[in-house]
Amino acid sequence: MSDAPCLERCGFASLSDLQSETWTGLFLQLEAFSEKLRATENRWRISKYRWSRDPLHTCFRVWEYPYVLRHLQEFAAYGRKQVLVADLGSGATFFPLFLESRGFQVIALDSDPACAREYRGMHRRSGLGGPEFRFVLCHAERIPLRPGSLDALYCVSVLEHLADPAGALREIARVLKSDGRLILTFDVGLAPNCPLAPGLYAAVRQALNQWFDPVFPERSVHPLDLLTSDNSPYPYGKSATPMSPFAKAARAARAAARIALRRPRRRLFWTCYGGVFRPRAGQGPLAP
Repeated sequence: MSDAPCLERCGFASLSDLQSETWTGLFLQLEAFSEKLRATENRWRISKYRWSRDPLHTCFRVWEYPYVLRHLQEFAAYGRKQVLVADLGSGATFFPLFLESRGFQVIALDSDPACAREYRGMHRRSGLGGPEFRFVLCHAERIPLRPGSLDALYCVSVLEHLADPAGALREIARVLKSDGRLILTFDVGLAPNCPLAPGLYAAVRQALNQWFDPVFPERSVHPLDLLTSDNSPYPYGKSATPMSPFAKAARAARAAARIALRRPRRRLFWTCYGGVFRPRAGQGPLAP
């Protein structure tokens, strides 16, 4: 398996990354913890919260979680005894709990009240949560934390769903320490009407350039090596876990409605970008 320059870059996700020893080692750690947490679901799962029961085995999370973990580990290795990190748009997944098990202090940030209830139950009843429960209900554009209070913040496939991604990036720059890290992944559309079409992608990159400097160089990926929603080990729309009867019925009803209305199914085709950034030097503390 090739191992260079696996994950050590800003740029698009590649199929080659998933063949590397680095990715494999990280993924197996995450997978083992995820399975352990899923075995406790009957203690904390609530039916009203709609989220993948197995987020690791989905289209781009299979690349995103190892990417984030790799860079958080490297950041923490530089003599930091404790790293306070925020998960922006956390959902209720295994990943914050996994990081706590590795010694990170994690604040989960999300705007969904149902997520708050699910995350609280998961953290307290699974037996896998850290000693302190930290969850803040908020929007990405208005994070109720003091300026310069975070060592790191990661945001996994959230930015492309926000109404004001540039505003969210400015707010992230505000709450990070001057030597902090932003580890960011987001979906990029490769077909019309997909997340982060060209205009919005350009606006996001402009905002990144305004508030942050890249820690790693931008490296290109050959088009045939690009990880996409079609060639992922877990292609979009094909769940790695069995669908419930309700979910199957809902999917069948949507398909029947499209046929009745003679509406073609929208082509969904995209890839994923990842980057590691530090707050731009000399910009001074940002006002809330």
